[in-house]
Amino acid sequence: MAPRATTPTTAAAIVAAYVAGAPVKAICAQYFISKFVMTQAVQAAGVPRRPRGRPRTTKETTMLEEPLTHEEFGLIYAAGWRNIGASFGPPACIRFTHSDGRAVSWTRDEVRAEIARFRAVLASLPALLAVADAARELEAEPSPEAFEALSDALEALEAPV
Repeated sequence: MAPRATTPTTAAAIVAAYVAGAPVKAICAQYFISKFVMTQAVQAAGVPRRPRGRPRTTKETTMLEEPLTHEEFGLIYAAGWRNIGASFGPPACIRFTHSDGRAVSWTRDEVRAEIARFRAVLASLPALLAVADAARELEAEPSPEAFEALSDALEALEAPV
């Protein structure tokens, strides 16, 4: 029969494993002890008991750790996406539908990646508008100055933002 946890060294190892969050069954199997012996060692060390069962991943811990801000939702809506629901199971995701009929389920990181792509488009928008204005000007009145303005606007568009 395997030895019991009666020595102070073994009791300290049991308490350390318990405090580290090891499952009770694993501690008992490792040290060949009963739950009662393990509980006695933990109580003698003055360590508070953990709640029963394993830690749960709940709606509050998965969805609300880093909620999307109003600005982020505004950018997603501006890109044409509409929030149609959420899934709280692992992995937590938000369901969106696009104005063109596509539907996706994104995790928080995927939503933030889509926001980053949209922000890159928004950053280049002034340069795109300058190109459109220069093209309209060139179309209305073809001149070397208008052509120069259009080529300057195109160069600004190609420059990294």
